[in-house]
Amino acid sequence: MNKLILENFEISETSPIFIIAEIGINHNGNISQAMKLTKNAIECGANCVKFQFYKTDEFLSNKDHLYEYEVKGLKKQESMYEMFKRFELKPEDYEKLFKYIRNKNCIPLASAADPQSVKLLLKLGASAIKIASEDLINVRLLEYVSKINKPVLLSTGMADKFELEHALSILNKKELILMHCTSIYPAVPEELNLKKITTLQGYNYITGYSDHSKGILASIAAVTLGAKVIEKHFTLNNNDTGPDHSFSAKPKEFRQLVSCIREIEKSLGSEKLKPSPKEMELRNSYRRSIVAARDIQINEIITEEMINFKRPGNGLKPYEKEKVLNKKVIRALNKDNMITLQDIDN
Repeated sequence: MNKLILENFEISETSPIFIIAEIGINHNGNISQAMKLTKNAIECGANCVKFQFYKTDEFLSNKDHLYEYEVKGLKKQESMYEMFKRFELKPEDYEKLFKYIRNKNCIPLASAADPQSVKLLLKLGASAIKIASEDLINVRLLEYVSKINKPVLLSTGMADKFELEHALSILNKKELILMHCTSIYPAVPEELNLKKITTLQGYNYITGYSDHSKGILASIAAVTLGAKVIEKHFTLNNNDTGPDHSFSAKPKEFRQLVSCIREIEKSLGSEKLKPSPKEMELRNSYRRSIVAARDIQINEIITEEMINFKRPGNGLKPYEKEKVLNKKVIRALNKDNMITLQDIDN
């Protein structure tokens, strides 16, 4: 696994999980709401606050194309063009947001949908470039980003093996994070396919998970599968009008997510097959040693029926019984006495 440094945060095999609060377009095109969301996300423990940089006229050709999403449990349809146009923020708005985020010792980030958005990211001093799932096949964007010396977070939603590997070949990046995601909003458990995280790990990049499901269970499970980056949409109101509010985490839920991830980090520990330091301290107390099953006299030959295994475990281990079986006892042993190598004729 590679190591990435994003401003003051290291992302590696041994580093804490990098937690992104994805505000995206949940600001609804309002800088005041964007600032309020940002402030709350940072207070909830996010390492990074992320937005989406785009120009609606750049990526959408059909102004009559409809977009359907959930509001208050009901399906709502509206013009995709009008919706995304309404949610655009100005470059100076993002400048304020990025400055605020950095002043709070947090990392600002955004996905970039076109070269102009990439240029804005660079102007704002972004430490990495996020490429959203829908742009994994946007070869012009990939070619443009490949020439920029910045780490890339690449979302893999909707991609098959060929498309993913083609994108990776164009980007040609060593510093890259592969983000598993399901591009369904919201994504139900049957569509999450979290095991893809382990498949992505086979490409020898850092892996992460961009969560579009309701709740925090999927993100927590992703951490146990090895995701080092978790991206979760963030809102203040699940009933707000907009495509992502319904499945986003509110502050209380996001704070719980951060807390759970930090606890899981401690629990995952080491992959090595050896006891923990505390277990080593307790082995003698909890394990068994070879002891006399009855009183044993001098010159008796030890047989299987003459030994037992009992606590404490600071003597010969049960799996070492061959060291004492069929050996002559050279000093008398009482029942439950530990049998040592000094007690037998070697």
